[in-house]
Formats: sequence, C-alpha cells, structure tokens
Amino acid sequence: MFGFHWAELLVVLILAVVVFGPKRLPQLGGALGKGLRDFRHEVHEVKAEMGITEIQEQVRDVRDSVVSLPHELEASTRPAETANAGAGGGRKQPS
Repeated sequence: MFGFHWAELLVVLILAVVVFGPKRLPQLGGALGKGLRDFRHEVHEVKAEMGITEIQEQVRDVRDSVVSLPHELEASTRPAETANAGAGGGRKQPS
C-alpha cells in the first residue's frame, strides 16, 4: 500500500499512540479522513473547472485514430495493388 511495508505502518501507529495518546487517536483519524475527503473533492472540482476530463477524452480519441491509421492505410492500398496486378502489373518491362 503506497510503497510502505506493514512493519513501517506499525511503527508509525505505535509512535502516534505514544505522541498523541490513545484517547486522541480517533479524533485525529477522523480529522485526517475529513481532510483527505475534502482534498479529493477539491481536486475533482479543479479538474471539472479546467475541463481536464474532456481534454483527456480528446487525447484518447486522437491516440486511437493515430494507432488505427496504419491499418486503414494498409487496407486502402490492398485494392489498388490487386487491381494493378490484374491489369498486367506482373509483366516484365521491356529492356
């Protein structure tokens, strides 16, 4: 979880109990949870105001178009190659 080992989390919890005491830990946990919830809400609001999600969708659409372009080009050149071969494209040129 977030690159922490369980033993490190245990040490942090023990230090919190020693520093703040067992009576204040629930209050601190609640305040920390509320702070994180408010932070996430603000980040979501900023993204919505800036139009980040719309920009991400547009970038995703452009990326998909670029990825599919080689396949479309290959598919569009196949009929021309077939027609060229059928029209004598396989004959040798006179020297």
